[in-house]
Amino acid sequence: MSNEKLILNASHFLKYELDDFVSLSGRQRIELKPTNLNNLHPFADDYPALLKLSEKITYCVAKAISRLPNQHKKPYQDIFIYYYLEGLYSYEVVSKIGYSIRRYSAFKKQAIVEFTNYFNFYALKYGLASDIELVS
Repeated sequence: MSNEKLILNASHFLKYELDDFVSLSGRQRIELKPTNLNNLHPFADDYPALLKLSEKITYCVAKAISRLPNQHKKPYQDIFIYYYLEGLYSYEVVSKIGYSIRRYSAFKKQAIVEFTNYFNFYALKYGLASDIELVS
């Protein structure tokens, strides 16, 4: 990648930018679910740098989602999976998680904050901190 660090709003990144990285890595959004985490393998060193970067970014996304709480009072992981990975509309997610739209919105905001923190942690851990940073 270039010497410029990408600093992106996490919500915008997930909704609009992630698809580019997913496509370059040869993955699909659905593969970033926590249940598929063990199936994500890094590319060999002889792959082009942009492909390896995309693979690492998608892996960090998957790791961050897997760390989100998924309890009745904090259904953050479900919200991420339904809204960002499966592409459901907000009203469909509300129906699935069983909360009002107002409560869903509050959960989603908190989930974005937690996801951002986890993503940036994994970006640092896997050597991406100089390439990308998410802000909530």
